[in-house]
Formats: sequence, C-alpha cells, structure tokens
Amino acid sequence: RNLSGSSHGREIHTIKILPHPEASSHIFGLLTGSEDGTIICHLYITSQSGRASRRFIEVGTHIGGTAVRSLCLFPELAGGGLGIAASNHRSYILISAGAKEVIMAWRIEWMQNTDCNLSSEEHPWEIKTTFLAAMGRMDKRDVSKTWNTEKKSIIGSKTSDQRCMAIVGFVPLCSRGDTYPSGHCVALTAMSEGSLTVIILDSARKSDDTFGRMLPVAELRYHVRPILSLATIAVPVDTQLNNSVILACSGATNGEIGIWNLTELSEFVLRANTHGFGNNLDNPRVIKKPVTSIPLAHHSGVNSLALAHGPSGLPGRFIISSGGDDQSLRVTLLSVDRAFTSRSQKALSVSVIMLRTLVIDFAHGSSIKGVWMNHEGMVATTSNDQRLRVWAVHDDGSSELSIESFAGSFVESPEPEALDACSIFHGKNVLRVVVAGRGIQIHDLI
Repeated sequence: RNLSGSSHGREIHTIKILPHPEASSHIFGLLTGSEDGTIICHLYITSQSGRASRRFIEVGTHIGGTAVRSLCLFPELAGGGLGIAASNHRSYILISAGAKEVIMAWRIEWMQNTDCNLSSEEHPWEIKTTFLAAMGRMDKRDVSKTWNTEKKSIIGSKTSDQRCMAIVGFVPLCSRGDTYPSGHCVALTAMSEGSLTVIILDSARKSDDTFGRMLPVAELRYHVRPILSLATIAVPVDTQLNNSVILACSGATNGEIGIWNLTELSEFVLRANTHGFGNNLDNPRVIKKPVTSIPLAHHSGVNSLALAHGPSGLPGRFIISSGGDDQSLRVTLLSVDRAFTSRSQKALSVSVIMLRTLVIDFAHGSSIKGVWMNHEGMVATTSNDQRLRVWAVHDDGSSELSIESFAGSFVESPEPEALDACSIFHGKNVLRVVVAGRGIQIHDLI
C-alpha cells in the first residue's frame, strides 16, 4: 500500500489511472480532479535502482476555478471507452466536467525519450498534455474569469446553476472492426436537473492557435431527479466485434437506473466524420425513453455504476454493478437482443432483458461512493466507512450468478469519494486499485 497526501489542497472528487503502454509496474500516472478546479497528473516512477519518485504535471484548471466533479479517460482509438480497446496504447482523451456546466478536454500522451541514459536515474518515458476544447455557460455580462491557454482565451460565467455530475466518453466503433481513430469522440454528460446530453468532441487541431469543438447533438430526458453516475459499454451481439450495441447506464438520486441505446448516435458520428455535420446539429434530437429502466435499484442515490461483459464471455451478456447511499452493492446480469429488418439487415430495435440480480445489503458500513468492475468479474468498491473491498462475480453461462467477498483493506485517506483500478504486470498479473478523497492511496492486490 502507498499513501500520498493531497497535492490539490482540497478534496479530490474523481481519479483515473493512466496505464503505461507496456503495463509496467515501474511507471504509471494518476489523473485527479478536485474541488479547487485543478486537474493534476501524478507520475509515479521507480528507477532501476529501486528508487521511487513522484512528479506533478498540472493538466489544466476549470474555467472560473469551478469544481471538477468527474473525469473520464479513454484510449484514442476506435472502441476506446467501450471496454473492447487494446491495452498497448499511448494516446488518451481526457474529458472533465463540473460546476457551471463546464466541460473541458485534453489529449494525454505517453512520449518516449530516446536520448535518455538508461544507466542513470532518468526514465525514458514522459507525459505530454494538449488542450483540445471547452464548453460552458458563456455570459459576457457576468464574467468570472478569463482562462488563457496557449494562444486563445475562453471566458466562463458563474450564471449557471446547473452542474455536470458525471461524464463518460468513447470513440465510436469503426466498420469491419477497424481500430484507427475516427477523429471524433462522443461524450455523455449527466446534469443536476436530470437530463443527459450527448456531445461530439472534434479532437482534431488544425494548428497551434485553433482548437477542437464540442457540439451537443442529443438530449436524453427521462429521469426526474439529478443523475449521479454514468457508464458505457459496447456489447457484441455475436462473435464479430463490428456487430455490437453501444449502451449507456445512468443512475439517479431516486435510486433508478436507466439503460440507453447509443448505437444510432454513434453511427451518426461516424457518418459525420466522413461527410461532415451539415445542418444536422441545428436542432439536437430529444430522446425521452430509455431501452429499459430499473426502478428502485437502490433505496436512495445511485452514487456509482460500472459496466462489464459477463465473465462467461457469451455474446449479448453484460453486468451492471452499482453502489448507493443505502450501503448495498447490486449486481445485475442482463442480455441484449437486437432485431434486424429482413431487407436491409439494419438494426430495427434493441431490447434488454434482466436475467438475474444479486443484492448484498450492508456491503459497507456507510454510503458506497465508488464501484469498478472488469470483464473477469472482479469488482472493487469503496465507501465513507473508509474501507476498500474487492469482490468476485461468477457467471457460468446460464442465468445463474454468484458473488463472493475476495479481499479488503482499510483506506487511510479520509473521506473516500472515488476509485479506479487496472491490471499491471509485476512478475505476475496484479490488480492495482487507487482510492481518492482527502488524499490518494494505492493498493496492489497480488
């Protein structure tokens, strides 16, 4: 275990692991967003002599210094952010969201220094950050701050009372399973008034003094309470990855979980990348009904959601893991059925069926704040009770589902709010879990 004090000076609301391209345990990054509005990259390095060091790289500051409520980080290649991208990538897209409807985006890249002296304490890898785009409520009558970046300034306003509570992003799947970047990413934001906004991020920069764009394309209006959590996944409906359904899950303060089909919107982004958007963005479409919903999944707020394919590996199956203020961990096995027209073989409709649900009451002694899950069925949770727990979910390919407690630890960082995890190689596969609150703690499950 490794405990690090907060470098922000305020509580950390969100954290993401930036894995090394070689899945090395000797170097990795952590991206944190805080109440003070800053986003920091913590670079952890262990030299060949065993000396450990940590460097801070300030990625950026939210417009007006507004709080950073959520971060999403995904590889910049087709399928990134959907749970199916390869692991040996060097370029990522980071999108942040927070108060005053501020949304900002950066490119985070691992850069190899070929001139590095390997016999010294230097490390041949560095991290480069590039600002891409920003959006928020703009009002020249109430300017809160002018935020300068490179050769352009962006003016933010404090007039908006809305907050972006959560954000997820992904790169649409290319046809025929291609894995090249499409040039456009999709972000889904959850607002404090209960709506979801689908945004296209044009990540291409034509020159140093021009930036990308963020363009709202759709609103999803179903929840009647603020939305606290989001997750996305691509679920293959057969053995071919290019025949997948892109789903998003949203969890609200009334305990309800909504499941949305984003496949058509994703295909629209791909077409626009080739032919341009034209006038299709003048009137963003409004979607008022999810594919399905789970009322009262929790007795109160759904603080965190995680999506993963079923451990059995069967097409069309996926799992939702969620934690809430009711201290319970809920694990639901679902199945996707995609109907096609007989003439064009284009998707006609998508339905989602719940196969089995397991609920562990009092999984923690207080509100569950963070949930993470991978495709092998490992689930990590953290809570205000300052505990980290790891669970193992078993799916035998039928409608049966089981879960068992696997490991646990006390979290020395006060007031845990978020966690993230990834697999690394340290002589053998190791699960690295990071927990953030008023500080950061790193746990390795060997």
